[in-house]
Amino acid sequence: MTGFLDLQALVQIIGPRFAEGAAERDDGAVFVAEHYDVLKEHKVFSALVPGELGGGGVRHSAMCGFLRRLAHYCPSTALALSMHQHLVAAAAYHHGNGRPGKSLLERVAADETVLISTGANDWMESSGAAERADGGFRVSARKPFASGSPKGGILVTSAPYDDPKEGSQVLHFAVPFSAPGVSLSDDWRTLGMRATGSQTVILDNVFVPDQAIALRRPRGRFHPA
Repeated sequence: MTGFLDLQALVQIIGPRFAEGAAERDDGAVFVAEHYDVLKEHKVFSALVPGELGGGGVRHSAMCGFLRRLAHYCPSTALALSMHQHLVAAAAYHHGNGRPGKSLLERVAADETVLISTGANDWMESSGAAERADGGFRVSARKPFASGSPKGGILVTSAPYDDPKEGSQVLHFAVPFSAPGVSLSDDWRTLGMRATGSQTVILDNVFVPDQAIALRRPRGRFHPA
């Protein structure tokens, strides 16, 4: 079965299947990769994308309810999926308010691209280093912990940059996991969330073109983003 279902109905169908082996996966730190394939089949990753951009156009509250119910069956799947959905929700909000976000949403809608966030650890200071290069920046960083990263399509992250004119800044950007220099560290060893695939993402001299920079903000100071 493919295509969109009512999310409440969908979780009743896939939830019991996802619950099978949940404890064993958690014990063995086995990422829920097969669950991502099922979620893609049902277009859950693009469900929050506005309909006019090719997505499902579901309400934010409906997705929250879906995640909440899914967590009763497989907490690791629900947690990792929620990290993708909050990025889609943010992009939809920005797009609806005249800010950049459309291209990212269209990418998700086109092929159920999985978005991976590093924002929880970056916060206002961010981490790593960005250096100016011809047509963009070269970024090196270690970004823990990035839930869902074994199935990641696009990394949504940031890095500090010392601008010679404007001072210390943080650059926000998206970079494909297929880009040269992007890799995962097999370092997710924890007492909880073992099946979420929350490995550290390593950026080793990754080129980020100027057009990929979605936001520049002062480093260390609160910003609405």
